[in-house]
Formats: sequence, structure tokens, C-alpha cells
Amino acid sequence: MVEGLYLFVPPKSSGIVRERMARLNRSAAKWMLYEFDERHDEAAEIDCSDCGNVATRLVRCPNFEHAYDRFAGPIATVKEVLPEQVSLS
Repeated sequence: MVEGLYLFVPPKSSGIVRERMARLNRSAAKWMLYEFDERHDEAAEIDCSDCGNVATRLVRCPNFEHAYDRFAGPIATVKEVLPEQVSLS
């Protein structure tokens, strides 16, 4: 008879596993999730019931006009090689 499962995953890769383990039937078995860092020989327990805030980050909005100006030369080279029927717009 198996009482439960201890699952070890690489550091910073437990997000999806944690979300899935949170949905498992807790009365069926004991589920434990750890991130194991081989470099430091450390295991950190991950709380599967903690499904709070989603990690977010802001990314810079690209300036497309600046990008087209910056890469005008390479764009022109690619357009010269492509057949006239292909549009890059």
C-alpha cells in the first residue's frame, strides 16, 4: 500500500506541477512537492495549496517605428531576395 508521493522537481519549475497537485484528492493520499537544488543539495517544500497571486511582470512596449528604422537595411535585403508576390507588411 502506498501512503503518498514525494515529488522532487528542479528549482523554479514547480509552477504547473503545483497547480495540478492542488487539484488532487487530499483524502486519497499525501502529496508533497519539493524543488531540489543539486548544486546546494537543498530541497525546499512547495505549498500546493498556495494558489494566490499569479507572478506577473511588466515588459517594455516596443517602438515599432524605431525597430523598422533600425533594421531598414536587413529588411531591404530580405525583400530583394523574396519573390514579388510575398508581402512583408
